[in-house]
Amino acid sequence: NPQNLIRTQDLDPIYEENSCLYYFNNNSFVKTKARIGAKPTIFITPKIESIDIDDWDSWDQAILAYNYLYNNEV
Repeated sequence: NPQNLIRTQDLDPIYEENSCLYYFNNNSFVKTKARIGAKPTIFITPKIESIDIDDWDSWDQAILAYNYLYNNEV
């Protein structure tokens, strides 16, 4: 609503599947026809550990994040 602009910091969070980990059994998969299942559990990962690698720029970004987090390098 342009008449009621809310700061982005105050918006409710939106969760996105990051294809990080799936744990399911055959019965669940057959029943739902999906890897997510009927009652998925959400495990929130830090944004810096959830970089979506789609191209060389995002690959470089992931490498920088890794080096910063685990090697104290940039």
